[in-house]
Amino acid sequence: MLEVKGLSKSFGGLAAVANVSFHIGKGEIVGLIGPNGAGKTTVFNLISGIHRPLKGKILFQGNDITSANSASTSRMGIARTFQSPLLFGELSVRDNIQVALRDGRTVEEILRFFGLEWVENEVPNNLPHGYQRLLGIAIAIATKPSMLMLDEPLTGMNPSEAEKACQIIKAINTEDYYFAG
Repeated sequence: MLEVKGLSKSFGGLAAVANVSFHIGKGEIVGLIGPNGAGKTTVFNLISGIHRPLKGKILFQGNDITSANSASTSRMGIARTFQSPLLFGELSVRDNIQVALRDGRTVEEILRFFGLEWVENEVPNNLPHGYQRLLGIAIAIATKPSMLMLDEPLTGMNPSEAEKACQIIKAINTEDYYFAG
């Protein structure tokens, strides 16, 4: 599904990512682990088209997306979340999901799957941190991605929020996660 070959990126002469290579197959759940400042988010930014690599190649479903921008990678089926959820603060939870919605899904299905139906009319800033993070994932799922990249999805969650998020992440990886029956 995704192949990264020799990816490198520098900012102001400082190497953020140096010669990173890996392969991810369809259905695999893979973690990118490293200390703060190791370049994990930079790798996500390169794959999702926010930044361009200095060197290397990114192949998604056999297509070279190395120079694709973020809008193009989203249309190709790559969705991602951010360390700090990027939410439309003035819109309701429902409207945040609606903005990202692609054919084949309904806002109600996504709200129900993520357990957000009880806060659908709230603005994100009024939600507890864990629910803001779940909303960020719900928005990414609304785009109907083939690949979902979660940047530190459990950061700042209490243990019960983290457990719920882990259950949802595992369920997302099943083929019929919330649209069957």
